[in-house]
Amino acid sequence: MKYFTLALTLLFLLLINPCKDMNFAWAESSEKVERASPQQAKYCYEQCNVNKVPFDQCYQMCSPLERS
Repeated sequence: MKYFTLALTLLFLLLINPCKDMNFAWAESSEKVERASPQQAKYCYEQCNVNKVPFDQCYQMCSPLERS
């Protein structure tokens, strides 16, 4: 019973106070990711939509990044 209560408490805390990085679990460290193809960029924007990420953050993450 203790473990069940603990698990429910942890789940509740995760639901009400999600970690910022968890929203971008499908990306690398909440930073811009180099997108090699339009399909990858489309997938990135779709994931932003699913995770309800604001457009400006999504644009920063999904737009291609020139690496120097």
